[in-house]
Amino acid sequence: KKLEKEIAANESCLRQIEQTLTQYKEILEECEKLEMEKHDLDELLVVYTDKYKLLERTLKYLKNAQTEFSSRYLKKMNDGFSKYAKLFREDAFDGAALDVKLAVKSDEGGVKRDMGYYSMGLRETMELCTRFSLIDALFEKEQPFVILDDPFVNMDEKSLQGAKEVLAQIAKQYQLIYFTCHPSRQ
Repeated sequence: KKLEKEIAANESCLRQIEQTLTQYKEILEECEKLEMEKHDLDELLVVYTDKYKLLERTLKYLKNAQTEFSSRYLKKMNDGFSKYAKLFREDAFDGAALDVKLAVKSDEGGVKRDMGYYSMGLRETMELCTRFSLIDALFEKEQPFVILDDPFVNMDEKSLQGAKEVLAQIAKQYQLIYFTCHPSRQ
């Protein structure tokens, strides 16, 4: 009986050891899985670190390009914008200027307004002035041809007549290719 009690106690102890081994085996498998995930994450960290460094350099170069653009082209573009705006209407865009993003901002009575404030016809006029000023700033020696695809579709007849006169003047400087689908705009 004593031996049977010892055997039973040893079997109970053996079962506990087997349970503990099973638990340790599960923990070991989890650790191995986590070790593999860590290895994958380390590789991913290297990839993302390289991407971060590349993006950091790209940002630096873009900021330099923006500064260069601002100092080199923006003044020329604002002068050109004013020149073309005066061709359309003498007083239409007084106080208007291009910002670094080439968006037109107008100063009317101390209030800064963006293009969304104006009618479609005036917006199209401002956009055309912006494009021609960009062409002037970029092409100092060359004279590129310019393609216009019905840029005055939203203008009334009075504004359209002025736009035609402006195109006639601009055509003296650039070769214009003008597409339209409406007989009144020819």
